[in-house]
Amino acid sequence: VTDSFGEKAVSAPVKISVTPNYSPIANFSYTLSSSHEPSTATFKNLSTDKNEDNMTYLWKFGDGPTTSTLQDPTHLYIFTDKVKPNSKTFVVSLTATDLQGAKTTKTQQFTLLATILLWQISQLELKQLKELKL
Repeated sequence: VTDSFGEKAVSAPVKISVTPNYSPIANFSYTLSSSHEPSTATFKNLSTDKNEDNMTYLWKFGDGPTTSTLQDPTHLYIFTDKVKPNSKTFVVSLTATDLQGAKTTKTQQFTLLATILLWQISQLELKQLKELKL
């Protein structure tokens, strides 16, 4: 190729390296302050990204519209049903999204006992103890 001044262009190969974007791997653990409600869950985000991108997080706690974008949130669980069930299972999900928009979701569940059920159990145990005259 020659330009308008008669100069010839010199070309050289150019190496272009493209790194694929891998989806992050969403993962978490949790601890509960109690096995019955009310109970505070402390969540530990264990998500990783092979590209080492920064990530954003969306937590859904499984008890209504409450969500969080914190990396390691806590959440208080209280039964709000008009008629309390004996126990309730909560499904918690964490979605991790990298800067490229790739995302994955991890879901875990746990069950809490109702406080009233614990009271009923202790009353039953007390009655049995009285019958045994202990």
